[in-house]
Amino acid sequence: RFQFFLFNFIHLAIPWYVWIYTSDIRGAGTDAEVILVLYGHHGKSDDIKLRSKSDVFEAGQCDEFKHDIPDIGQPFKLRVSHDNKKLFAPWHLDRVRIPNLVLSVYFNLILNYCQIEMENL
Repeated sequence: RFQFFLFNFIHLAIPWYVWIYTSDIRGAGTDAEVILVLYGHHGKSDDIKLRSKSDVFEAGQCDEFKHDIPDIGQPFKLRVSHDNKKLFAPWHLDRVRIPNLVLSVYFNLILNYCQIEMENL
């Protein structure tokens, strides 16, 4: 019983917020599904699909999401991608901020207008 409790305690999901800032240049938004993976000193998250009922990832917009992520330790790397399945898939991503208000830590990624576009191989 103690081992089961300890396993569940160690692998508790921790609430993280994800703030995605899309660049404010013309055509910067995307209609594609955005996916991110957060890497930490104790492992990595599964693919986090950023979905919303409203119109997200539009030019000049900040979109906020909340996800419970198993404890990965202190974050040190982030992978951001999209599925490239919509007509307006190319995306100018400005920055990503991922605060954890419970642990009082945050991960900041400033991309300086990174163009994310998939190529068919």
